[in-house]
Amino acid sequence: MDAGEGVTCPSPTHPAASCPRRSACAWWYGAASPDIVVNEVMSQQPQVWKLAVISWLGLWPTVTVMMWTLRPQIEGLPVALQTLLMTGLIVPIMTWVHVPLLTRLFRRWLRADLQG
Repeated sequence: MDAGEGVTCPSPTHPAASCPRRSACAWWYGAASPDIVVNEVMSQQPQVWKLAVISWLGLWPTVTVMMWTLRPQIEGLPVALQTLLMTGLIVPIMTWVHVPLLTRLFRRWLRADLQG
């Protein structure tokens, strides 16, 4: 059995060194499974500019709302701490809410050039 076939990598029987390389970006943008091998995912991924548009569509309103609501509460803190707090909220919102939602909403557009 290949390291990527039905086995969670790494595991006691498949150490990290024997696991196929994975793409976190592919997972973020809706790969069928976070365990898909990079080469398989890359052939199925939408164009990078489309992924950038989806990222921007999620980031812009998220950052705007965070700045509007949270910034007045934390503006007395050092800038590095403000950034730490804001990105600590923005990244999970993007990862588990906006990116999955936007990739579902725009799935036809994202996959249009992949259907041959």
